[in-house]
Amino acid sequence: MAILLRLAAVRTRRSITVVVMALTGLAAWACSTSKSMEEGNSPAGDYTYCGALTATCNASYTGTPTGCSEAADDQCSTFQPTRSQAFQDAVISCAKRFSPCTLPFVECIPAQTASATPTTVQAKVKADFCAVCPDKAGSGTVGPCSTFFSNDADAGPGVYGLGVPVLKVNDTIATEIGLKCIGVAFSDGGIVSGGDGGSDAGGSSGGCDLFAFGVCANTVVQARTTPAACQPDGG
Repeated sequence: MAILLRLAAVRTRRSITVVVMALTGLAAWACSTSKSMEEGNSPAGDYTYCGALTATCNASYTGTPTGCSEAADDQCSTFQPTRSQAFQDAVISCAKRFSPCTLPFVECIPAQTASATPTTVQAKVKADFCAVCPDKAGSGTVGPCSTFFSNDADAGPGVYGLGVPVLKVNDTIATEIGLKCIGVAFSDGGIVSGGDGGSDAGGSSGGCDLFAFGVCANTVVQARTTPAACQPDGG
C-alpha cells in the first residue's frame, strides 16, 4: 500500500503556505486485514500502540492486504522504538477518542504529537534550522522558524509545520533529519548567501529551500520507520 505523504502548497500574495504532513505508514497499518482486533474496533477499546495501528478496518475501509500492510502488521513492534514517545502516546490516545481506520483518528495523531513538548534533541533541530532559515521580520506572514513545530493549518499565510516530522521520531532519527535536511534546505548547496533570511514566493527563506527540507525530512521518516516492503522501491 502506498505511503501517504501529503505536501499541500497554497500561494498567498508573495508567500507560500507549505503544509507538510507525514502520515508515514499509517495507511498500511490502518488498513491491515491480516488479523483481528482483539481489543475491539471502537473508541472504548483498551488500545496498545500496535493494537491501534493494526486494527482490522470496518467495512468502509477494508481493503485487500498488500505486502506493505502485512509487513507493517508483522513488524509493528520492531519499528515502534523508531517513533517518539509523544507519537506513540498520541496513537493510543487518538484510538481511544476515535475508532481506528477512520479519518479523525489519522488526523488526530499529528495534531496531538505536535502539541507535546519537544525533547532536547528535537528542540536543537529547530534551533539549528532557525539559525539558517529565520522568519522574515515585519513580513506579515507566518514564518518557518516560529511555526516549525506547528500543526495548525489556521496559523495564517506563510510557512508552517516543517518540523512536525521531527516530533514523530526518536532522538536518533531526529538528529539524522537535522544533519541531512538542514543542509539540503539551502538553495545554494548549503550556504545561506545574501538576503535577510526572510520568506518570499516559491517556498524559500533567503537561501533556504523550505520545500526541499520538508521532502527530505519526510523521506528520512519513511526510510527509518517503515518496513522494506513499504519503501518506494519495495525494499
